[in-house]
Amino acid sequence: MKNLIISIALLYSALSFADHNGITPSEKQLPIVCGDTEHVVENLKKQYNEEIVMLAAGVNAAKHDLFHSLWINNGTGTWSFLAINKNMGVTCVISSGDKLQMQFPGTGI
Repeated sequence: MKNLIISIALLYSALSFADHNGITPSEKQLPIVCGDTEHVVENLKKQYNEEIVMLAAGVNAAKHDLFHSLWINNGTGTWSFLAINKNMGVTCVISSGDKLQMQFPGTGI
């Protein structure tokens, strides 16, 4: 979790740095998997036995309600980071892996 927070902070720092140094941020097409929310979440639960451990609400530029969530299986170490567009009923797996290491505030990296 700490790594996730650090990554987000670094991303915002990088965007701020880029904006202040004449570098224009741009959209990139990433290889991510999207589908209807019900089936994506069902797959995480059934195939990987992952459970939600973090949920953060937001709104995108189109004023759509977004939710970002982290799902983990602490026993196997699998994890998935999702972006859910409630208005469209679409969920995208932004990133996933199988070497989860939980970090907690004050325990170091």
